Amino acid sequence: MPELARFYDMVVKMYFAQKEHNPPHIHVIYGDYMSAIDIQTLDVLEGDLPEKALGLAREWIVVNGKYFP
Repeated sequence: MPELARFYDMVVKMYFAQKEHNPPHIHVIYGDYMSAIDIQTLDVLEGDLPEKALGLAREWIVVNGKYFP
């Protein structure tokens, strides 16, 4: 899974093969926490990030979403 970004001790990763997973989402790793976040709805699909980290991850998706297929 390629790494897209690192910021505030968070790592953002995403599968690029369309057949891999649906709906399109990113994986955010923050210490011992991990979440999969839908890039279209910003809903948490699985996992549990602290609220502050989740807010930063969602903001990153909004700012960078134009680069997603």
